[in-house]
Amino acid sequence: MGSIGWAFDRFDVIFDGWVETGTHGGAGADWLADHVHPTGVTMDLRDVAYRRDGVLYLVGDSAVLLPQVLTTLTGTQAFWLDAHYPVLYGDVSGTTLPLQAELDAIRDWVEQDPTGHVAYIWADDAWIYHYPCSRTDPFPPQYPQGALDLSRWHDYALRVDPTSEGVLVLSPPLRETP
Repeated sequence: MGSIGWAFDRFDVIFDGWVETGTHGGAGADWLADHVHPTGVTMDLRDVAYRRDGVLYLVGDSAVLLPQVLTTLTGTQAFWLDAHYPVLYGDVSGTTLPLQAELDAIRDWVEQDPTGHVAYIWADDAWIYHYPCSRTDPFPPQYPQGALDLSRWHDYALRVDPTSEGVLVLSPPLRETP
């Protein structure tokens, strides 16, 4: 979560809300509520006992919860997606990352109303998918670069910022400030 403030500073956008997957301790949700929009949704596989006025906290699989949450959203939304390094959640096989399902659900939401639904997406821990970053951990072999199918996002700008964890950024064209 250390790069969240830096990531949002690159865009001159007024958001109607935000969604975070992978609450962990709540630092990201707190930052989003303080700096992006006072209301938002955060979710985690485990109950981390995070509570804050204006923030809906959900416990469960984000691949299941996110499509349900999206039915309640309109306007321009910020999405901070944690790539959920699976070993941290007890999955020693490292085979259950929900990032692709989350991206697909958001794309479905955008396509439902292309003028009324606008998504700005940040996915941290891009190093898991072998995108360049300064992290020195070995890449998980089960997630080679290209394991994420981003072909549906052809009309969005794609960039990987080589922070310590690598942050994959998808933004609507011509919306990033120089």
